[in-house]
Amino acid sequence: MYLHSPEEGPDLRTMSMVLRFRTRRAPQIFAAFAATLSAFGMGTVEAYTSPALPDMQRGDQLGSITEAEYSHIASDALLAAIVSGIPTCFLLEKIGRKATIMLISIPFVTGWLMIAFAVNLVMVDMGRILTGFCAGSASMAVPVFLGEVAEDSIRGFLGSSFQFQVTSGNLFVYVLGKYLNWQWLALSCSLVIFVGLILMSIVPPSPRFLLSKGRVQDAARSLVWLRGAESLSQVENELSSINKSVLSSKQNQEKLRFQDFFRLPILRPMLISLLLLFFQQMTGVEAILVYTYDIFEKSGSPLDLHTSVILVGCLQVITTFISALIVDKAGRRKLLLISSLGSAFAMGVLGAWFWFKEDSVGDEAKYETLNWIPLVTIGLFIIFFALGLGPVPFIMIAELNNARMIGVVSAITTTFNWTFAFLVTKYFLLFAQSIGFHFLFWCFAILSVIGAIFIFIFVPETKGKSMDEIQSTKSSSKLDKYSSFSKANTKARRKYNDGGTN
Repeated sequence: MYLHSPEEGPDLRTMSMVLRFRTRRAPQIFAAFAATLSAFGMGTVEAYTSPALPDMQRGDQLGSITEAEYSHIASDALLAAIVSGIPTCFLLEKIGRKATIMLISIPFVTGWLMIAFAVNLVMVDMGRILTGFCAGSASMAVPVFLGEVAEDSIRGFLGSSFQFQVTSGNLFVYVLGKYLNWQWLALSCSLVIFVGLILMSIVPPSPRFLLSKGRVQDAARSLVWLRGAESLSQVENELSSINKSVLSSKQNQEKLRFQDFFRLPILRPMLISLLLLFFQQMTGVEAILVYTYDIFEKSGSPLDLHTSVILVGCLQVITTFISALIVDKAGRRKLLLISSLGSAFAMGVLGAWFWFKEDSVGDEAKYETLNWIPLVTIGLFIIFFALGLGPVPFIMIAELNNARMIGVVSAITTTFNWTFAFLVTKYFLLFAQSIGFHFLFWCFAILSVIGAIFIFIFVPETKGKSMDEIQSTKSSSKLDKYSSFSKANTKARRKYNDGGTN
């Protein structure tokens, strides 16, 4: 047997080895890097059309591209991501986190190759649909895997690596887009996913998933690998804690009824999660990422278009990394408020610039001395967005929602988030042409202010609180039966942190 009976207690040899053992973080970091290459791929899907679509229009390989076709190519990936939630949720539970990430890598690479060797727009559209579906799947599968393979002391840091890799994928596309055409750019994106597939084959499956399937010995080997241990006895306490958590979850399993979703302890955190994602998308971030080149071209940026976009990408990566370092110190709520109000300010100024520019048609000299404003305001927007609204909503979804509900909530929020990303991307240029860029950016600014008001009134601060404390704060009743798994998790985690003593 790999697990001692709790009544037996550890023997002296086991206690001595456990006391001397300190986990190695390198295997966990390697596992996180391998998994988040799919998140990197998600970032490439988001940003690909920014340099690629203008290049497609300039070339003659695909013929003339209409405005409708332009919009389709940009939004097809997001439409496919919408339907990825439910299938991915099923795969995560049936074949596991690692297997799901590896499985989606195959159509991911296939989609990029279809784009790279496309001879018509149909192949481009099909490639975008495949890569979009896989990007949506990655947005669910990777965070779950990271949360289950990381030890408590670095779980926050490794969890933040997801958003960092997404922004790195954006920057990767912006940089290569300056030097490669749209076909070679797609081929380069496929290589990243292929490398991720190879690296994931080295990483063991999640110990928690293996225990949930009764594969105790495999779970033990997985945890030994992830912690860099020399023997099972060095990780036996942690394995026992995970096993207790899994057993507690199974004991509390019962079929959800439709009316359960309207119970306040479930409904309130789910609505907060959904509205955080709604206001995240209503900043206009997806439009900025997808149509960065178009926006800079329309605004009359003084710098080369590629250089401007690369600067934006660099700001996004740097600020996301800073956010990961300070989110546990500054607090989620404060970062969200600063992010929302800062995004509103940047969008308001950008809207004013476009209004001023459109009002000065025929008198270019009037605004040429101020054409640095769009670059600065978009840069400010990216900084403020990446500081809070980019990474924090995904952190709070896991914190606010009970572990009993997290699978269902993840599927719902993934579908919801990608739906609004699709709508913003699909209709951004259409609305911009009909009502003007200035009015559209002002709408984003107003919605960001409304989002800040919502955050100030309804979103709780979870910084420095245990899962037990968060659950009791959001619940109006101490009798919430769905909080039992969270309490079991916290109890097991505290027992492990105390060295397994009672």
